[in-house]
Amino acid sequence: MERFRFSLPPLSTPGEVSSFYSHQDGCGRSMALANLAALLAGGQRAASPVLMVDWNLEAPRLHQYFPLQDEGPGVLELFEACRTALQGRQDAGRDSVVVAREVLEAVGWEQYVCRVDESRPLYLMRAGRQDASYARRLADLRWEVLFNACPALFRCFAAGLSRHFRHVLVDSCSGRADMAGICTTLLPTRLVLAFPPGRQHLDGLTALLQRATTYRRSHEDEQRPLLAYPLPIRGGRDDAGQRALWRRGDPARAVPGYQPLFEQALGEAYGIAGLSLESYFDEVQLPPLRDASGSGPALNAAGGDHFSLVRALGVFREWLGGGHAPWQSRAEIPLQEAIAAARLGMQEGGTTLGLPLAHSLERLGGVYCLENRLWQALQCLQESRTLLLRLLGAEHPDTQRCTRSLAALLQRQGRADEAHRLQDAVAAWSAIRDEGLRSEGEEGERRHCVLKVQQERRDYHLNCLGGPAVPWAGALPEAGLLEASALHAKVG
Repeated sequence: MERFRFSLPPLSTPGEVSSFYSHQDGCGRSMALANLAALLAGGQRAASPVLMVDWNLEAPRLHQYFPLQDEGPGVLELFEACRTALQGRQDAGRDSVVVAREVLEAVGWEQYVCRVDESRPLYLMRAGRQDASYARRLADLRWEVLFNACPALFRCFAAGLSRHFRHVLVDSCSGRADMAGICTTLLPTRLVLAFPPGRQHLDGLTALLQRATTYRRSHEDEQRPLLAYPLPIRGGRDDAGQRALWRRGDPARAVPGYQPLFEQALGEAYGIAGLSLESYFDEVQLPPLRDASGSGPALNAAGGDHFSLVRALGVFREWLGGGHAPWQSRAEIPLQEAIAAARLGMQEGGTTLGLPLAHSLERLGGVYCLENRLWQALQCLQESRTLLLRLLGAEHPDTQRCTRSLAALLQRQGRADEAHRLQDAVAAWSAIRDEGLRSEGEEGERRHCVLKVQQERRDYHLNCLGGPAVPWAGALPEAGLLEASALHAKVG
């Protein structure tokens, strides 16, 4: 494989750096990362470049999954060069970020990257050149000394990679060594915690999660997002009973379940009460894996059952690739993406996207109601109804359907007065519609218009008194002034 001549242009928005960590090696973490990288890189003519970084320097594996023909440099040689570049510099009092950028620019990290798949934009930064001096050189590199010489070095390195790659997947070493701290605390915006069955794995990962999130919160220079994703990898004994016991636990037998442990750990780390990972763990469980040489990514395999590697990684990609938190349910992910796309389109002048936004918000509100996330449901339904009122009017069936859903939610929350006001408004508009259907001739049409204007005025005054946001077309020009003027002309 030829050395990669780096020519990727900067991305319009920075990519994400995801570190994969496990309490112990050998669970299949590297294999999961290699396959996920191939999946994220897509097929031919894909446009989302993906970089793998093998930071498991004591037991590198990523190069074993791809047909590399040379023993090129990698992470070790890059930071050896950074150490050399920092030596002898007079940087006392200078901004560490400025120093880090100068050093990385001088070293040229691009020369340590190679392309590993010509059919898709998939790249690798190896652990290093595996020659006779590798072990000695690794022992001589003091990561803590390097950090103290330039605290912003690793953070700026990760930022530089994310400017060119949509996804940077870092294979971290295990344990609590300095290298593991760099990979889990300094580099990532996302932290993937891979684990097989075993209490020691769970205890180690929940402790690491607490350390990493606490460090990010408590250090002024590290106020960056860090979103954690548990990634269960099933063991050799693989039946439904064992999977359920491993996931749910059994307090009577003093068996911890990974779902309640991570719900508690993530809830404490992010300050979210009642956090649920039910939907996430319903979908994300990898089959038994083994990090072995000569095993290329297996994503060309077709189909697979519910817990096959292909399917499980494909579903995991929906959360990780889209930046969705694991406590978001799978049902809400496509709706959140549709809402984000509609909002962006409206910001860019696409006013016709207001109606899809309203409908997506209404559907998301329904999902939240089913999941008992009532406050989020209320926000979605209120915004959806406001949009529908402005775009379609109060008597439109879509608006009335959303209003009924909002009224039911308010009733469920014990806000009966507000619910009754909305229910009365729906009933009144339904009566006006029925009156319109029965109206004949000019007098019937006039009577229908009188009722409609009177109801709009009542709704508007309810809004002025602090009720639900119900605009009156005659008072809001952007919400139907021409229609209102026509109605008033008919009323006289």
